[in-house]
Amino acid sequence: MSIQYFPNGGCGPSNKWLPQPSALISLMYFLRRGFDAFRKHRELRKSWRISRQAFQNMLYLNDRILEDIGVTRADVLWAYRLPLRENAALELRKISRMK
Repeated sequence: MSIQYFPNGGCGPSNKWLPQPSALISLMYFLRRGFDAFRKHRELRKSWRISRQAFQNMLYLNDRILEDIGVTRADVLWAYRLPLRENAALELRKISRMK
């Protein structure tokens, strides 16, 4: 921080390097938007994991029930191994309709 000399003879600390209030407000707004987006993505990923865990119950069904549904155990395993962002149940439905 530097000392600034004023025309009327006084002196004081220079606020040249201190951020202005509008800059702080825009920084806070930017950070809040970033944290909100991160929180929403985390909640979305949590819901994907919950639905994938529910889909995992199909792996415990016997082959006869899977045959009634119209899929094989290999189809269920394939759909279970899809990335989380893809809905495994919808992909399995597409497979069963194609058969």
